[in-house]
Amino acid sequence: RSGGMSVLGSALRGSLRGSGGVLRGLAEFQGASRKARLTEVSGRAWAAAELRRKSFEDLHKLWYVMYKERNSLLTAAARTRRVKDKKTTRVYSLDMAKVRKSMARIKGVLAERRKAYQEARLRVTRQASP
Repeated sequence: RSGGMSVLGSALRGSLRGSGGVLRGLAEFQGASRKARLTEVSGRAWAAAELRRKSFEDLHKLWYVMYKERNSLLTAAARTRRVKDKKTTRVYSLDMAKVRKSMARIKGVLAERRKAYQEARLRVTRQASP
């Protein structure tokens, strides 16, 4: 996999997984343990050039994955703030910055495509009218 972030990490318990290893329900948002989260190396933010090569469907799926990762990070960060664990909170905020940046870039790529589509449509309309 080139770039991106892991959705939930590899430290999830097998009992939370449904058939085929897919997480179901609220278990989907249960994060890794504190120790696993501190040692886990997260990916990098997606580059806009990488996102431009993706189809609309792939961008939609990636947006959904980023959205779930964002919610998972927010939940975990709130949990660590409640127990006043500043070291782990920092890890979550660094990962959150990568997710935010990736989501902003996805929106930017989609905006570029929308603008190009509208310009092409306008050109066709001008050429069709005498």
